[in-house]
Amino acid sequence: MLPAGLLPPSLASKLTSAEVVRDGLLRAKWQASHQTVGVYLVPASYHSEPEAYLAHAREMAQCPGAVGIFEAWADDGYCYVLTPWLHGTTLADADPAHPLRLDPETVAALLTPIAEALDAAHAKGLHHREVRPSRIVLAERSAVLTSYRGRTWRRAPLEEPFPDPKERHFDYLAPEVGTEHEGPPADVYALATIAFQLVSGKVPFHAASTAL
Repeated sequence: MLPAGLLPPSLASKLTSAEVVRDGLLRAKWQASHQTVGVYLVPASYHSEPEAYLAHAREMAQCPGAVGIFEAWADDGYCYVLTPWLHGTTLADADPAHPLRLDPETVAALLTPIAEALDAAHAKGLHHREVRPSRIVLAERSAVLTSYRGRTWRRAPLEEPFPDPKERHFDYLAPEVGTEHEGPPADVYALATIAFQLVSGKVPFHAASTAL
């Protein structure tokens, strides 16, 4: 059963059941195919141009190593993205008291598909903008990159609409993020930060504040 009053009409009409996994994410049955899907709900106000955001997400999803998208649209004040349901955990799910410490060869093998996905995106002129542990899912013995939340950062104090309590997302932002110099190298910086963290158990630098 759909949770009463939870889903906006344009979304409820596409699902036969849904449950909240965390803020901004549902696990649901898609009416069109009876598949289990992930449904990401992002307030349209989170993006200055919701349709441009959705077009960006669709293009990112076509890159090898990125999670595909079944359907994406904006209505009722939200952007909705339906993706395959991934049976796995993210890199942000590790216990903070016992951080992962992997050998460099394992980290290289784990993150190579992510690097290839970003290379493919950059070759198409795309910039993911939110490479961090909660966007990397360990599923079916490999890592995949989620692409549903990419956005253009603004030079201002910024809050996530659905923050992940297990990570400080500003620790993965390159110094040029939010400036006219921001581009694909910021994705490379973020991925290198994740690689450092997986080997050492900590990020190389902690952001002093959340102001861009």
